[in-house]
Amino acid sequence: MDGRLETWGRNMHAQLGHGYRGGEAARRQIMDNVVAIYAYDDTLLILTADGSLWQCGDACLGAFDQNGYPARMYETPVKVLENVRMPEYY
Repeated sequence: MDGRLETWGRNMHAQLGHGYRGGEAARRQIMDNVVAIYAYDDTLLILTADGSLWQCGDACLGAFDQNGYPARMYETPVKVLENVRMPEYY
């Protein structure tokens, strides 16, 4: 694994992080330095080597937009947490 994250697929909830909703047949790179991902339902969580946790798709973490309103969907990766570490047993 070289740390690149490439996504493709249906993308109906912007969970691929391409900047829009709608299908994508070809792979597109969206991030570097990725150490782990977690994909479920309409959300993609991305952990990078610096300990940042990013999210795209439905705002399942209860995140807020820049105006303080609950975010509904992220079409590109948005940092939601810092200093995240993987458990030792991974």
